Amino acid sequence: MERSSTADRDRCRGRQYTGCDHVHARCGRMGRRIPKEEDEMRCRVCGGQLESRITDLPFKVGDSSIVILRSLPVLQCRQCGETELEQATMLRVDQLLAAVDVSAELEVIRYAA
Repeated sequence: MERSSTADRDRCRGRQYTGCDHVHARCGRMGRRIPKEEDEMRCRVCGGQLESRITDLPFKVGDSSIVILRSLPVLQCRQCGETELEQATMLRVDQLLAAVDVSAELEVIRYAA
């Protein structure tokens, strides 16, 4: 089994927001072996099975703004509840959070790919 380097793992961790430390981006690596589905769908914390879900997640933006993203597609661990986002989803989340009005204390946004 091919192992990625520490630099690859660090690059793939994705951005973490202040109020949502439990969300990670899953990185797709091109040009390497095709991973088996069970390799892709394991929790990085406990090794448990990840399953696709649609959920609402809060993100803290700035010092006092909270953004709730509704209907967000995530991968959630069946054992420990750890939440991860696919790389494409994380890129879209970054775009949505960059456009938030930080003067508002709370904003609710419906996720749309």
